[in-house]
Amino acid sequence: MNYIKLNENIHNEVKDLIEKVKTSTGKTKENAFYEVYALLAGHHEAEEKVIFPKALEKCEKEEDKDTTLEMPEEHSLIMFQLGVLNNTPLDNETWDAKFSVLEEVGTHHMDEEEDKFAKVAKKLFTNQELEELGDQVEKEMSAIKKEWLDKLKN
Repeated sequence: MNYIKLNENIHNEVKDLIEKVKTSTGKTKENAFYEVYALLAGHHEAEEKVIFPKALEKCEKEEDKDTTLEMPEEHSLIMFQLGVLNNTPLDNETWDAKFSVLEEVGTHHMDEEEDKFAKVAKKLFTNQELEELGDQVEKEMSAIKKEWLDKLKN
């Protein structure tokens, strides 16, 4: 699947899971959070392994390079907040506030990735390359997501 379309699909799945976390309680909320965590971890690690290094190799414009370099930095913020949430008991009065911060940072990142970085990727890669990159990300992400789910639930 084309990387840009795959990315949009993953972001939609993340948004759906975020809503599930926000509207659930107890074990359902906990499991939805683990799903968000594992999905984001897998997605981020796969992009950082497959997409961003190849994009940086092809960047000729400083603006495109800056946009590309910004993406993994935003991933770091998201992963930090996921770790904070994972180490905070679900019944702690600050958990929902912490999750709200994750949602805000994540939404900002997804919007930038779908707008600014997608434009960069379309300039740098052919349609065929975007298809191949999407397939690689999907493959990497699947394995990484499973590892994270196993870690989080045990």
